[in-house]
Amino acid sequence: MNKFGKIWVIAYLHIIITLFFVINNIEYSNAQSNNNDDIRCGDIIRNDIILSSNLYCDDEGLIISNQNGLTIDLNGYTISGPGVESQKVGISIIESENIKIVGNGTIKNFQAGISNTESENTGISNITFTENKMGIFNTGASKAEIKGNNIDSNSIGITAHSSDGLMIIDNILDSNQLAGITFVNSGESQITSNAINGSVNGIFLDSLSSHNDINNNTVLDNSGVDLNNDNGLPTNENNNSFNNNKCNASVPDGLCDNLV
Repeated sequence: MNKFGKIWVIAYLHIIITLFFVINNIEYSNAQSNNNDDIRCGDIIRNDIILSSNLYCDDEGLIISNQNGLTIDLNGYTISGPGVESQKVGISIIESENIKIVGNGTIKNFQAGISNTESENTGISNITFTENKMGIFNTGASKAEIKGNNIDSNSIGITAHSSDGLMIIDNILDSNQLAGITFVNSGESQITSNAINGSVNGIFLDSLSSHNDINNNTVLDNSGVDLNNDNGLPTNENNNSFNNNKCNASVPDGLCDNLV
């Protein structure tokens, strides 16, 4: 892909992220989930829950708003949505703290599998995200841990906008069309020990994303570039650190310590 093609892709990523803010205009259900057998699409979750069946959602999935210390256990089940252009979300986490979303289980066919908005200390682990526009979308989030997930066949695997303190660790990101991981105005985060392939950009950070550590990742077989620091911005200008990454192509050059 030539320079202009790369720039077009990044511009498209910014457009998607900007448009995605419409998902915050969610019409909440009045339901409250207290019994695992009564969980329905659109429910506002106020207690720990363990899924006992698949959810097929024509609208929103599950919503957590202004809560502290809740866990949703997918328990091997699937939350399916109405389509990637629907502006609907599998699990919305809004202005909450210490929320855990755990698998095994699958979230598919939403605009975002999980939207983590203005929340702190969110944990997302051992979940499969597939066929969404974005697997995991963080905006205004702090100190989220995203670990051990399988994220495949989305437009973007994991994205962060105006977020900090993220730990993105030990995830497998495969065949996410535009990017495996992309950061916009996000910093002081770790992207570590992930396997990323089959995207245009493996990992992309824009010029406003600073003081991030990108270490020990395997980023291969991406059609554009494996590691992309703002289309070639020198890393000392936004203070990002790239170490011990196994890859073939980077902009600027020299970010792949273990060339294949």
